[in-house]
Amino acid sequence: MLLDHDFQQDEALKHLTNAYAQSTLSTSYLFSGAHGLGKKELALELGCMVNCVTETFEHGCPCNSCRKIREGIHPDLRILGDDLQERSIKIKDVREAQTWLHFKPYEGTYKILIIRDAERMTTEAQNAFLKTLEEPPAHSIIILTVSNSLLLLPTILSRVTEIRLRPFTSDSIKAHLERQYGLTGEGDFIAYLSGGSYEKAKMIVESGVMEERNKILQHFCARTIFTYLKEFESSSYRGLQEKLKVVLDVIAFIIRDLLAIVQNGTCEFLINSDYREQLTVIAQSSDARTLVTILDDIRDIQSYIDKNVNAKMIVTSLMVIMGKVVG
Repeated sequence: MLLDHDFQQDEALKHLTNAYAQSTLSTSYLFSGAHGLGKKELALELGCMVNCVTETFEHGCPCNSCRKIREGIHPDLRILGDDLQERSIKIKDVREAQTWLHFKPYEGTYKILIIRDAERMTTEAQNAFLKTLEEPPAHSIIILTVSNSLLLLPTILSRVTEIRLRPFTSDSIKAHLERQYGLTGEGDFIAYLSGGSYEKAKMIVESGVMEERNKILQHFCARTIFTYLKEFESSSYRGLQEKLKVVLDVIAFIIRDLLAIVQNGTCEFLINSDYREQLTVIAQSSDARTLVTILDDIRDIQSYIDKNVNAKMIVTSLMVIMGKVVG
């Protein structure tokens, strides 16, 4: 989902707009980048651009054609793989789309075929699609979106024009989180954890991660983190590992903030900026060498989760590590 009032893929959109104005648009594009960067939305904007009924297309154009494309109801738009729960895009789906492409546009100037997460196409489907990429029907534009282009066949990659999408800036994510959710101080943490993906930032807000993060920070700053961790000793194994991943990430960010304060005296950017005052107090009794060691220890524990080490053993190890900073 693209950020309202802040089209972060503006650079990519300008590139496409210039190509359209100069009649140099490709017939087949590959939009690549991590989940949540607006690949589908950029593809829809390209569809709007080439089918817009106004003289000068602009992002957010309210004309009837652009509105239909954004809503996914335009007769000359087809999206394969829009259900991201489907594990694969099969040859049957591709062949149906190929047949649809060969009909003339019904209402607009171009037919637009978008294949979301195209790396889900089976090998047979990708091979079947090669002919269409080699000889695309007139008045058609094909757009593949991928998170990992290396999962596509080299023969596919050689026949498309790739545009790599940039992650959203932290400021963009924080501004939108403030508009949509009223979040301010917590925005630094969410933006950092999201890795530049707005969808991931939204998931963090709506999944309860922030509540858990605040609980951890409150215990940490009150030097009662052991009380918090002991709760895991009586927890059921089901779901414990996934929760521990969140706990380890949050604690790693806390230690990183403490290290930044110790090394710089004051630090303008903290991941947990809304707890700056409390962390500054704890940093006064911490030293950089110990904090670096703790960060290394946490990375080791994080690797244990991926190796399916017993979760309660991980909790015990984490309690030992926490003793070095709040003991």
